[in-house]
Amino acid sequence: MQEIPLREYQRKVLEEVKNVIDGNFAVVSMPTGSGKTFVEMALAKTFLDKGKVLVIEPTRFLCDQMARTWGNYLNASVQYDGKCNPGGDVIISTPITALNCLEEMRDFKLIIIDEVHHAFGSKVYENLLKELEGTKIAGFTALLPSKKVKKGPLGIEPVHLVYDFKRLEELGGFECPNAIGDIYDSPMEEDERRLYMNLINYFPAHLLHVFECYGIKSLHESCKKYAEKDKEELTEDKKRILEAINNWIDEIEKLASRPSHKARCLEEVLHQYLSMCDIDEIKPVIIFTRRRALAREIEDNLRNKLDLEISLITGELEKRKREEILKAARSGNVDILVLTPVGEEGIDIPSAGLLIMMDLYKSELRFYQRLGRLLRKGKGKLKYLVMILTPETQEYDNADIPMERLLNEGVDLSYVIENFQDFIRKRGAHKIAEKEIRRIIEEENRLYVPISHLSGNILDFSGLIEKISLLRSLGDPVEVLFNVPAWGGLEKEVKSRIRKEIKLATESEISGMVRRANLALARGSLIYIYDPEALSTILLAIFTRTKEIFDRIKEEGYTRALASEWGLWRLRHKEILMKYRCYAPIDKIKDLEQDLEEKMEKIPQEIRYLVLNLSFIYEHPESPLPMSEKYKPYYSEKRHVYTVPLRILFEGGECNIFVPYHDVYLDELEEEDSNEYKKIMELNAFYSACLALSRFLETSKD
Repeated sequence: MQEIPLREYQRKVLEEVKNVIDGNFAVVSMPTGSGKTFVEMALAKTFLDKGKVLVIEPTRFLCDQMARTWGNYLNASVQYDGKCNPGGDVIISTPITALNCLEEMRDFKLIIIDEVHHAFGSKVYENLLKELEGTKIAGFTALLPSKKVKKGPLGIEPVHLVYDFKRLEELGGFECPNAIGDIYDSPMEEDERRLYMNLINYFPAHLLHVFECYGIKSLHESCKKYAEKDKEELTEDKKRILEAINNWIDEIEKLASRPSHKARCLEEVLHQYLSMCDIDEIKPVIIFTRRRALAREIEDNLRNKLDLEISLITGELEKRKREEILKAARSGNVDILVLTPVGEEGIDIPSAGLLIMMDLYKSELRFYQRLGRLLRKGKGKLKYLVMILTPETQEYDNADIPMERLLNEGVDLSYVIENFQDFIRKRGAHKIAEKEIRRIIEEENRLYVPISHLSGNILDFSGLIEKISLLRSLGDPVEVLFNVPAWGGLEKEVKSRIRKEIKLATESEISGMVRRANLALARGSLIYIYDPEALSTILLAIFTRTKEIFDRIKEEGYTRALASEWGLWRLRHKEILMKYRCYAPIDKIKDLEQDLEEKMEKIPQEIRYLVLNLSFIYEHPESPLPMSEKYKPYYSEKRHVYTVPLRILFEGGECNIFVPYHDVYLDELEEEDSNEYKKIMELNAFYSACLALSRFLETSKD
């Protein structure tokens, strides 16, 4: 057996792990390519004089790959597919096989979990560790997002040792990889763009996503699969989607006869880099995509265009063939390697000099794993990272999300990507919606654009209630949905069913243009209010129901405490409130404020003073109740919700209604605009309440 070679930084990491593992569960985060496998082996060796070591890999492919490496330094054996093989000092296994074979092999002194992020939230891992409770555990991964750390197997929060590129270099002996990043625009051609804009209002988000990220050929394949579904089992919403597919399939099929916009852009990228670098300096070029259809298109297209050795690995490929391709790639016999997600973990090809991402994950972990295929020590110091993105789409706008999340996890990619700040510059998918809203405002001389102008499927509130059968069986729908004690009294399962029915009833209303408008809210280029007329309809229903409740309480033995409890309402269910959104560009904020103030001035004083919050804004000298913090508007920065409380004075007590404004990103706005936006939301809620009160009082007189 060979001696396990360790560099200075690996020895120091090993010592730190040994110092904390007495706490039974330690997790080590080290960048891919930094040699964490050698730290794992060295740690295992320190325990072998006490007993055996179990190494858990998430897949059979990784079991085989690790067994070859471990076998050079330790007496290791591999087992999976349920075949129990307790031979060797080190057993390398998948979690399922290890769990099934515990009767034949229990005496482990150490468990090493490679790619340990798989263990968090997994019942299989949890059951395995429960059976081996008390055994010391060391997990290794490139990245463990902080949101996962507190959800460890068996509820154990691990000791988390984090080493990024900078930290390893500080420990000594680590040669930091160096890369230059670039983003290439992959625009659709005019006829593709025209089709895409037409489909926005008819196709669901997941099919639009396929078109954006993977191209027309992948969309064509997805549509064909959708059309093959059993029509008898489709819901009404899915039948509408199928109808839309049938209406557009001929045009989709026609455009799918040529290479997609992503495949065309890839040709340009490769042409530029191969004219700048000799293929021997950067091979194998690694190309990642999540979609098999695009992977196959890329392989076919490049074989016809380039005189290079091109290989494709997908999850469908048998293990033996996959290993042959990887061996050839490591030996320098593959020029371009096209990979689907099966290649994101455990593939070690240090010579790779150019990594091209055809699409992006929002997940910082998945993005980091992909990046790890490039950021490994190899020949040639400088490497290249390319992202190919479709402009004016959501993909474009989300490009910086995984990198920002990595920064939040303490992983500073600027240490290894020279032009990192330029690389994560923001994009403009939301501009489509902003442009459309400005057009409508100008053509129709409006201050804001109701959501119904962006999506033609919006149901009114009564129409929505008709679609939710469970609500009608529980009593008054307004009370069930919005009254705090009534909603709180429902069983958890009933609440879950109501939420599900609301989601099913409203999901077809949210067109692609609406999604882009909501994305623009997050970028601070649009704001919204609720349609006052529509919101006042719900508030009127609440006022009417409140009076009925107060009258009933009075008949049964009135107490102010009981009235206060049942007079509490919250406009929950974001999907319902979204139906009343009216969008406006941020630069219209002062015009919007002025319009609402003018409308408020026209409300009679006797109505305004019944809204107790307003009595302070308008300095009512005889306001009956003090203004407490509880009834002031408040902002949840974490949830991006601004809540405006309404206090309405009734004969039998107070009616308190909390009106939430979701998707409010005040941190994206300048301080002055942020303060103006708060005031607009408050005025919007108050004005809607005053409209409802006027109608309520008129109805009461009748």
